[in-house]
Amino acid sequence: MADRKADLLTKSWLDLALEDFKTISEAEDKQRRDQLKDYKFSHGEQWDEDDKKLRAGRPMLTNNRVGQYVRQLTNQQRLSRPAIQVLPVDDASDPETADVFQGLIRRIEQLSDAQVAYTRAGDWQARSGVGYWRIVPEYADADGATDNQELKILSVRNRFTVYFDPMSSDPAGADATLAYVVEDLQESAYLAKYPDSEVSTRLQALQSVGDAPLGWFKKGGVRVAEVFRVTTKKERGPTGRMVERKVCTWALINGVEILEGNDAKDGPRDLPIPYIPIVRVLGEESDADGIVDYRGIVREATDPQKLSNYMDSATAEMIALAPKAPFIGYEGQFEGHPEWDTANSQNWSKLEARATVPGVPGPLPLPQRSSVEPPIQAMAIMAQRSDNNLRAVVGYVDVGEQERKPETSGKAILARQRQGEVGNSHYQDNVNRGLIHTGRILVAWMPHIYDTQRVLKILGKDDQQQTVGVYGQTAKASGQQIQPPEGVKKMYDLSVGKYDVTIAAGPSYPTKQLEALDAVGQALRDNPALMPLIGDLYFDNLNVPAGRQIAARLKKMLPPALQDEQGQQNDHAQIPPAFQQQVQQLLAQNEALAKELTARVEQIKMDSVKQGAEVKKAEVLADKELALQVMKNAASIAVAHIAASVKGVAVQAHAAEEAQALGHEADQASMDRAHEAALGVADAGHAQDLMDMGGQQAMEQQDMAAQQSMMATEG
Repeated sequence: MADRKADLLTKSWLDLALEDFKTISEAEDKQRRDQLKDYKFSHGEQWDEDDKKLRAGRPMLTNNRVGQYVRQLTNQQRLSRPAIQVLPVDDASDPETADVFQGLIRRIEQLSDAQVAYTRAGDWQARSGVGYWRIVPEYADADGATDNQELKILSVRNRFTVYFDPMSSDPAGADATLAYVVEDLQESAYLAKYPDSEVSTRLQALQSVGDAPLGWFKKGGVRVAEVFRVTTKKERGPTGRMVERKVCTWALINGVEILEGNDAKDGPRDLPIPYIPIVRVLGEESDADGIVDYRGIVREATDPQKLSNYMDSATAEMIALAPKAPFIGYEGQFEGHPEWDTANSQNWSKLEARATVPGVPGPLPLPQRSSVEPPIQAMAIMAQRSDNNLRAVVGYVDVGEQERKPETSGKAILARQRQGEVGNSHYQDNVNRGLIHTGRILVAWMPHIYDTQRVLKILGKDDQQQTVGVYGQTAKASGQQIQPPEGVKKMYDLSVGKYDVTIAAGPSYPTKQLEALDAVGQALRDNPALMPLIGDLYFDNLNVPAGRQIAARLKKMLPPALQDEQGQQNDHAQIPPAFQQQVQQLLAQNEALAKELTARVEQIKMDSVKQGAEVKKAEVLADKELALQVMKNAASIAVAHIAASVKGVAVQAHAAEEAQALGHEADQASMDRAHEAALGVADAGHAQDLMDMGGQQAMEQQDMAAQQSMMATEG
């Protein structure tokens, strides 16, 4: 142990990287050989070299049934791909931001075509026992217009180019601390990408089983490797307690030098995540006597498949290549009749033979064939048995070739098909674990990718685009004001709060939509009377030509009650929010004027004791004008509301401006009249009666204006 610590202190980072690569290669050597054999077997290489030598010149048929069951498993995964969901964890997180994270993940999956990565990893999982996909950052603009980055989910075409931590026990690799991804480059391509680098002379230093370079890479080729390592750093937390923080580091090497890493190129650079951005998908796992092995459905299917191939080859050989039965006769009986020599290859109209031969008394029996029947029936039984064994070991029920049972309904057949799904559900379960780990990597990485103020198009749960604004620590540290741009309702801080990830099992949204449409369509077929009530909703969501036009026509045929409801929604939607706000402001001004009128009346009561009756008439007229102005203002508001609902945007703006100007004039007039009224009011009682009459008339005028607005809207 002490020697190991001393080596860590004296050896360079590159030497340690090469040493750790050798350790992983040796630990995975047998596992890689078995997995490579399984992978080739699933693609048709099903005769061993020893068998080929023994059967040289004889039939060696390959009836590859394993590939069918692999595709059955991977196609099932395609149909039942769950969605990644993000959940808020602490009090600093909120559901709206969680939905933004979830929408960003769907955006990343769409931009990356992540389904290819998931499917390819599932194929490797079924064939060899383990598959991978990766998460990498890339610049959003290839032309360099901005430095904005995007996260991408990339597939791993060759599973054997990934060397993963053999000590990792998590099925998705969340606890891995070391990983390598190797790539072979032609020397010309390598020099064009790294012109200042020396071409590695230690090509074999980064090569193991299953990832041998192509023939034209053996000479004049260079192997490069990405090195991922998770390190632990101790630092003081917010409460003062020392905590351990995991950091993933990354570098690119070629066996003799560090091509990319830190600025000094003597070590790796840090990634802002605690995980290695490589997701592992396992098949079946075993750990016995300290040896860990991963396998897919091919390993157990090898022997039944070989037996099937052998029986097919033997049957063909016995039937097609077996010699025909010879004719049996006495010696000398065929002399003088050469046609017997070609009796097995030519059709003769007659065949003659000697009736007697010297030394044999009496007439001889005619020559006869000695028939030999090959054991075709026994061989057919063995072939059928090998097929049954193959279905049994892979865990699938072949409905087409299975022995027919009394249940022949659709539900019964689906139930028998689900037997295979249940028998291999652990493969889908491991894919789900990989998706959860993918979501956690993305959630941890996104605040550092989208750290400036950015406006992005994300995908909602219904796969419809939404525009959101996001930002992170860089935007907050810059001191810039976080303000949503035009067309964006809110800016979301991705750097605040903790979020966890789960998955939504079951079909995706398009599949659910199709299932819902199918259910509604069945209900319409069973009860045609529902068509006038819900037919518009059905065709509006039905993805067919002219579907929306049909829905629009059906909306016009809705019953009056539903049409009123629909009309109210449409009227509300037609008024732009800006004009709705202006109308609300005018209503508030009118309410303020009414309150001011009441206050002035109270003031009149107080002043009437001191003032004479000389100015009573003038005050009554002034306050009556104020009441009439309030009524005019209410009528103007109604006109503005009608214009915003029925006419165009230009008319809406004009009506709003006119109403606002009238409100301002009314306010100014009320102030002038109140000042004049304060100079003297004699008879407060008579003035109060007139004011009450004016206020009542104002309220009646407001009600009349509101009714006119509703009638204009309905019209």
